[in-house]
Amino acid sequence: MKSFIDFINENADEPKQMHQIGLNRSQLKSLHRHPSFRTYVDSPSYPKVYAKLDKNDGGPGRTRNVILTNSRNRHKMHVAITPHGMILGHSIYSKSDNPHPDAEVQWDHIKSVDGA
Repeated sequence: MKSFIDFINENADEPKQMHQIGLNRSQLKSLHRHPSFRTYVDSPSYPKVYAKLDKNDGGPGRTRNVILTNSRNRHKMHVAITPHGMILGHSIYSKSDNPHPDAEVQWDHIKSVDGA
């Protein structure tokens, strides 16, 4: 689980399982159906999905900014999602195979998508 510890240490907010961070049912359903979530985060081999709220999170009833990963922690997904479950944009990052020596954790950007 060393790689998951990297996700925990990335900032001060402790991750929780995805359903424990205060997302509503519409938001959870939208994430579970989202193609990038299903490709990079949701995995039969690593079924638990962990999440942290981004430092720019709007709070309950507003647009949520969430960072998601699973216990494999090979990819992470940053997503902005409205209270009605509409995904405003997302970015996918992959853990670098060759991080800079000074970096605790290095993530390589894979893609960003606005509006979906």
